[in-house]
Amino acid sequence: MSLNHHFYLLDSHKFPLQTSWITFTGVTGGKIHDHLFGYINDTLRWIPTINPTGGNPCNGFCRTGVTVVDVNGATTAVKIFSAWISIFESGPKVLRLHIPSLETNISMNHYEFIRDDIIQSLQIITSYFLSVTENNRFYVLHHGI
Repeated sequence: MSLNHHFYLLDSHKFPLQTSWITFTGVTGGKIHDHLFGYINDTLRWIPTINPTGGNPCNGFCRTGVTVVDVNGATTAVKIFSAWISIFESGPKVLRLHIPSLETNISMNHYEFIRDDIIQSLQIITSYFLSVTENNRFYVLHHGI
């Protein structure tokens, strides 16, 4: 089981929201490890998103399922992801992050990430959100773990 959250920039003409996303091929994406996702998730909940199962608007990303960001949430997503890029750019080459345990939400786990790898992934995902703000034909699909 992958512990990565995958983000894809999709063209709504090729992949309408009713698409079975399990079957799409030839699309590359950006990814964030679940531990890092948990670290920044409080701010990700501010992003207007869509639950594609019912097409209902919501906020934030489904951690274990799929979520869509369209033009309504892309501007907020650009701001939040760009802010995290700026924060991580100020850190050391190896970032040691303290993240609450998923089991207890009290005890802290310590994870190390290579700063430049995180920044590169966040920049790719941010570029997807920027594309959505520039052309509402596109949307970002998030696949949780």
